[in-house]
Amino acid sequence: MKKQNSGVIINLGSVDGVTGAASSVVYGAAKSGMIGLTKSLALFGAPHGIRACCVSPGPVMTRAAMAKMKTPLGRAAEPEEVVKLILYLSSDDASFISGSNYLIDGARSCGGNR
Repeated sequence: MKKQNSGVIINLGSVDGVTGAASSVVYGAAKSGMIGLTKSLALFGAPHGIRACCVSPGPVMTRAAMAKMKTPLGRAAEPEEVVKLILYLSSDDASFISGSNYLIDGARSCGGNR
């Protein structure tokens, strides 16, 4: 990426990295760390044209148990919804976006349906 003076790093966090997770302290802490890593990568990469973003989903329908994890929108996300956000952040349309965390959680981080 440094050689070509461009690139995008997309890290995957979790809503639990923002809200915390009483049921899995280690998981919540690790995902919170991913958000901090993203910010540091964005600063480190900026002089080289390298961007970094973190995408933090709530429940995603990647396995049956996720269907039970409701959000204020009343459902878990479809995997394609997360993919579309990642594709956007990776595109030239997002060329001035770096260092931020993007929640895609159906408003779960707002405190509802937890």
